[in-house]
Amino acid sequence: MKIRSGFAENLTKLGKSRLFAALLIVLSASLTALTLIFDVLAGLAFVSMVPLVIALIKRCDAGKKLRSLYGLSFLWSMIFYIIIYHWFWYLWPMEFLGVERPMALVITLVCWIGLSTLQAFGTAFIGLLFGAAYKKGGLKFAPLIFACAWTILEYMQSLTWAGVPWARLALSQTVFPAAVQSASLLGSLFIGFIIALVNGFFAVTTVCFVKRENASRAWIRPLALALAIIVLNLGYGFIALGVHNEKSGEAIKINVVQGNIGSGDKWEDSSDTTSIRVYETLTRQAHTKSPADIVLWPETVLVCSAKESLYFRNKITALAKETDSVIFVGAFDYSENSDGETEAHNALIAFYPDGSIEESSYKKRHLVPFGEYMPMRNILEKIMPFMTELNMLSDDLAPGTSAEIIETGHGKAGRLICFDSIYPLLMRDSVRSGAEFVLLSTNDSWYRDSASAYQHNAHAVLRAVENRRYIARAASTGISSVISSDGKVTDALPPLSDGYICTEIHKNSGRTLYSVLGDIIVIPCVAAIAFFVLKDLFEKKKFTQENTEESD
Repeated sequence: MKIRSGFAENLTKLGKSRLFAALLIVLSASLTALTLIFDVLAGLAFVSMVPLVIALIKRCDAGKKLRSLYGLSFLWSMIFYIIIYHWFWYLWPMEFLGVERPMALVITLVCWIGLSTLQAFGTAFIGLLFGAAYKKGGLKFAPLIFACAWTILEYMQSLTWAGVPWARLALSQTVFPAAVQSASLLGSLFIGFIIALVNGFFAVTTVCFVKRENASRAWIRPLALALAIIVLNLGYGFIALGVHNEKSGEAIKINVVQGNIGSGDKWEDSSDTTSIRVYETLTRQAHTKSPADIVLWPETVLVCSAKESLYFRNKITALAKETDSVIFVGAFDYSENSDGETEAHNALIAFYPDGSIEESSYKKRHLVPFGEYMPMRNILEKIMPFMTELNMLSDDLAPGTSAEIIETGHGKAGRLICFDSIYPLLMRDSVRSGAEFVLLSTNDSWYRDSASAYQHNAHAVLRAVENRRYIARAASTGISSVISSDGKVTDALPPLSDGYICTEIHKNSGRTLYSVLGDIIVIPCVAAIAFFVLKDLFEKKKFTQENTEESD
């Protein structure tokens, strides 16, 4: 027993070293970020945040002010996002924008550091929420408080133009289908909640082990709870995979085409002519191999209006007739707003084998800030005019406002374009509007073969599980994929290659608990934090009143 006691003593001494504590925070943030980048590290997500939780607990126990907790969380968050968004360097030297290399370096740094700082500023509030609630919750409830605070912050990242829910903890688990099946119950936020909760219990286990040494077995209970949560989540996942039949619905033959034409090539002269030739050829090859009901092309295959250009319109309608397929084409579309002004949209348009074209189109609902429109344009153009270089269009695009479910003749299709897929609300809205499967067109060529391409595809995996819908995903340079309704990537094309996927997807009209309730998990999380915070304030007020009465 003395060996263990000595070990605990050494841990306590190390814990008092500021340098060691700082190194642990750096290690914690780095490992957590790396679990979202390397599949082989996915399991570390359940322990990588333990040093952060321990540091927050220690500062609370030492009576540190909330700003100290915020500063600690900001440091952790900044390191986390700097690593996550390293793929911004794949933008450099931005030859496709036609800017000089020094300016490209400045823009890349602003994007990388700027977005990381913006995200860290928000995520660091976890320290404030944790500190405020821990005062009354104490060590016993620390895991719950941490998990609730983390879930609230992940949810808030999906709000406003500045919110980017790119780095959700749930992404780390998409490599294990069983680990993410509970997303069909309460969404990807629930997966993040589970990961944060387990980290919290492991942190409390460590604190109890070091603090109480052999005098108590208090560390066993949180350890057992952490392991039980992991086992229960995986157990549910295996049962769900066994019960759910992803092929129960009617089959639809689909060909997904990847032309490997990057963003730089798209904006060159005669690029549309080159693109249509490449996609015609690949579509015919796919048709020869396996005739399809639906053909899906990526985002902005044409950087013009496919409807208004008679040449491209005739080309695509002729191809649709030839292959007897409904072809979905990413291109620009135009509409008139309530003020009678013409607005441009990033759209996905259906061309039918009878020669007709969809009257409306699906218009991208969540546009990329600085890439497709300039937020707070009047202010930012004065402060950072160079950021306008990122937008390859002279004017801002306008976002779509509805799911635009389309009856293809083979089932009702929901549609998403690129950035749409990282916002769970948008796919849930499509399913609630009647989508039986989802077609996702994206570009992703900006980041070539970086972690971004894989993370973006992983978001689609989560959307498929949350709503139990097949997703067919076409990307300009990859990753193109087909994802089953239980989150398995059944077919995929690697980045920086051309080709096609010929396969089947299956319709589903059922509803998951998540598609009905949405991100309802946020409500009990807010309630739990509010309970501990208000309990502390109420007791302080009561104590003050009692002292006043006694003095009177």
